[in-house]
Amino acid sequence: MMEIANLLLGVGVLATFGVLVWLLRKLEKDRTVKISQLAEGLGLEFQPLGDIPLQQRLGKHHLFNTGHSRKLINLVTEEKDDCRISIFDYHYSTFSGKGRSKTKLTVVALESHRLRIPAFTLRPELSFDMIGGRLGLQDIDFEDNASFSQGYVLKSPDEGETRKLFNRALQDFFVQRPPGCCVEAINGTIVYYNILRINRKPEGYPQLLDESYRLLRLILDR
Repeated sequence: MMEIANLLLGVGVLATFGVLVWLLRKLEKDRTVKISQLAEGLGLEFQPLGDIPLQQRLGKHHLFNTGHSRKLINLVTEEKDDCRISIFDYHYSTFSGKGRSKTKLTVVALESHRLRIPAFTLRPELSFDMIGGRLGLQDIDFEDNASFSQGYVLKSPDEGETRKLFNRALQDFFVQRPPGCCVEAINGTIVYYNILRINRKPEGYPQLLDESYRLLRLILDR
C-alpha cells in the first residue's frame, strides 16, 4: 500500500508540474498574440522571435550581460525622426543560494546617430549599482534638485558632460517616473526599463512609446 501511495503521489506531482508548465506556455503564447495584434493595429513591425543583430548591438550594455539563458522576444519596432525605437520582452536567469531566479522585463531601446551623449547609468537610489561600483564612480548629485538626487544613482565616466545632459527638464522627467526606473546609455544607444515592473501589459505599449519619444526629445532638443 505504501508503494502505491508513493506512486500516486509521484504521479500527482508530475501532473501538477505538467499543468503549470502548460499554463505558463499558454500565458506566453497569449501575450505574443496580443502584442502582435497591437503592433498590427499601430502599423509597427513585429518580430516574435526577436532580432539577433539588435541583441548583439545591445550587448555592450550591462543588462544584456547579466545572468544566463538570455532571450529577447516579442519585438515591436518603429522608426521615426532618424531614430529606431524597439520595445521587447527580455528574459534572463540568475543563480543564488536560494536557487534559480528568472527575470522578465519589458525593455525599450532607443538607437540613433543623433544621440551623441556620454555613457551613463541611472538606477534607483536603493538599488545595488554594480556597474558604477566596478568602475569606482561617484554618484552625480544635483544640489538644486533633491527629489532627483535622493531618488536616483547617476554615474558616468564623464561627469562634466553628463551634468550638461541632465538639465532640469530631464531630471524632472525621471522624478515623475514610477519607482524602479533604470537607464543605460552609450553613445548612440539608450536602454530604458523598469526593474520593478515585470512584462508590461501590451495595452500600455502606446503610452510607453509616447514616454520613450518624450525622453528622446528631451535629450535631442536640449
